[in-house]
Amino acid sequence: MIPKIVLWGYEIDWYWLFQISGILLGIGIFYFFKNRIVNTKLSTGSLLLLALLMVLMGFWTSKIAAIIEFYLTASEVEKNNFDFIGQLFDLGGGRWYGGIVGGFFVLGIYAKLIERDWTKIWNLISISILGGFCISKLGCLFSGHGCYGVPTNLPWGMFFSYGSAPSILPVHPTPLYDVILHFVLFVLLLIYTKGFNTHFNKDIWKKILLMSLLFNFLIEIIRTNPPIVFNLSLGQIVYLLIGFVLVLSIKFDLKRENIL
Repeated sequence: MIPKIVLWGYEIDWYWLFQISGILLGIGIFYFFKNRIVNTKLSTGSLLLLALLMVLMGFWTSKIAAIIEFYLTASEVEKNNFDFIGQLFDLGGGRWYGGIVGGFFVLGIYAKLIERDWTKIWNLISISILGGFCISKLGCLFSGHGCYGVPTNLPWGMFFSYGSAPSILPVHPTPLYDVILHFVLFVLLLIYTKGFNTHFNKDIWKKILLMSLLFNFLIEIIRTNPPIVFNLSLGQIVYLLIGFVLVLSIKFDLKRENIL
């Protein structure tokens, strides 16, 4: 959408500038609440290692999700010309839902092996991811690499004139929708917990993640990702599966608390 920054003769990609900024912000949010509000076993070194492992696993699973989506929707000719290794190591072209699976897999292993208080660590990670996500998604908006929506006549439709996949018609700025929605969720989480001073021991992260999954499922309708089955994209299928597990988990929690 916006030309790349050039500093001292080097081009800086908007996408990775905001991705790295979002990761650093997420780590900063985690560290702030860990030290001021929550007592966890996570040292600074462990925090950085956990963040690095989540980012790396999230990156690889996002790439694997993109490759699976390609093989499910591409023609035989496209498959024969597909550079599997090149795509696997390419820095762009990942899928957010794949990153969710990979990142939370690492977090689950950590919570199981090291941090006994699952609720605290998952709530901390939730607000950290939400805060970082508000920044990292701006990379998609600024870069114009094709992660926008379908053409629209709505007054806020945008042209993405730069990047690897410029748009000819005004399109839905879906990255901007992502930023606004997840910023609202971020604020709601802060308000509900009063800065994590109260309610922190409840599984708030499940409800926040469920709302995020619902939004991402709906926003896929106006994205350009191809359908796989029943007119649903691979992302929508993954969101449905994760959402189903979350609903069962929330229902179990309510029964345990004798609410249901």
